Amino acid sequence: MKHRTQLLLDDHHYAFLKREAQLRRCSISSALRSLLQEKMETMARNTAPEDDPVFEIAGKYASGHTDTAEKAEEILYGSPK
Repeated sequence: MKHRTQLLLDDHHYAFLKREAQLRRCSISSALRSLLQEKMETMARNTAPEDDPVFEIAGKYASGHTDTAEKAEEILYGSPK
């Protein structure tokens, strides 16, 4: 099902879409849908955990603890008082 919508675009956005439509040999609406689909596919590929920048530092640092799982709270927060 398709939904009709109306957009207000700045001149530079409209000019970009118009050029893109000409290059793709399609309507502005079709070009916009294609660009949106491409962005959605890119985002879907980038949601894998290994693509998360946080994972770049995973495993880089060692605490020296070999029993981290068993003593996680003690290691993180200190010994209970």
